[in-house]
Amino acid sequence: MGEVALCRLPSAPDGFGERAQALLAAAGRTPEEIGRVIDEAARLIEEVRAACGS
Repeated sequence: MGEVALCRLPSAPDGFGERAQALLAAAGRTPEEIGRVIDEAARLIEEVRAACGS
């Protein structure tokens, strides 16, 4: 239910629900994998801030 609500936000970036779920579902096991997930999360946060005018 939470993901459906997130996907309905008019200012959410394209694919926000799927991207957020993928990031949280696979945080990684190695420092490289974890670093990649952190980088992807930072990009998603930047897109959300831009979409919300922050």
